[in-house]
Amino acid sequence: FVSKLILSLLCYTTPAVNELQVVLDVGCGTGILSMFAAKAGAKHVYAVDCSSIINQAKRIVEINGFSEKITCIRGK
Repeated sequence: FVSKLILSLLCYTTPAVNELQVVLDVGCGTGILSMFAAKAGAKHVYAVDCSSIINQAKRIVEINGFSEKITCIRGK
């Protein structure tokens, strides 16, 4: 996937996340920043969005292999 290539490249410019940190991505949209945080080493990431885009975010997270590190939640 092109998204995996982009994710790999952008993680080199993302500030380091400690493996003990839990990240909350509010208004996550497609979850791209959540995946950056997971790839950068976050202990766990909670991706939250109030719209139906969260359904696509769940699929994108699964396709890219981050299901164990990212929890997608629909809510405010």
